[in-house]
Amino acid sequence: MPEFTVRVRIFRAEMARLGPLKLEALRVVEEKTWRESGDPLETLAAVADAYRGKASYVEIEVLGLDKEPRVVVLGVSPQYEGRKPLFPRPARLLRLGVLRESVVRARGFDEKGYAEIRVEDDIEWVNIGSKLFVFEGVVEAEQDVMYVIVDTEYGRKWVRVYPRLILRQASQQPQQQASQAPQSEQSLNGDSSREE
Repeated sequence: MPEFTVRVRIFRAEMARLGPLKLEALRVVEEKTWRESGDPLETLAAVADAYRGKASYVEIEVLGLDKEPRVVVLGVSPQYEGRKPLFPRPARLLRLGVLRESVVRARGFDEKGYAEIRVEDDIEWVNIGSKLFVFEGVVEAEQDVMYVIVDTEYGRKWVRVYPRLILRQASQQPQQQASQAPQSEQSLNGDSSREE
């Protein structure tokens, strides 16, 4: 039976203000590591059952096998409205980049339609001082932000940010439509002064 290491990290989700961004980040609240032997998949399933529903997110990792580590992440569903996958698995955030639409427009596009961006010059980088992790969540950005660049211990990902639409209440519109309806009906009859 193979021997392997099991690592469990328990995360708490929190909103973090980082430069011009506000995003859902994860903070490790507990970490456990132990040696195990047997079937790694059965171990993953048993540990997952033990931790299900106990925290915002739980990452269970099996290390020390000949293959790549096996990882299971339990947590909040990415199907909730407004949630974005920020990285394929919980990853320690090194820095965040912001690419603004005004910079893209000022730089212009090449003959194939690609923006000519200089990563270190055109992107505003925000260094992260604390141990925050990212996985999925809500991202709020200033109006001009076009992309957020998530730079983590496992690599970099570009996330498209769409501006938040502001919908105004239409409480007076039904009254306006009701008062305008007879006028438009009278116009259709051809004589707005005629009484019926």
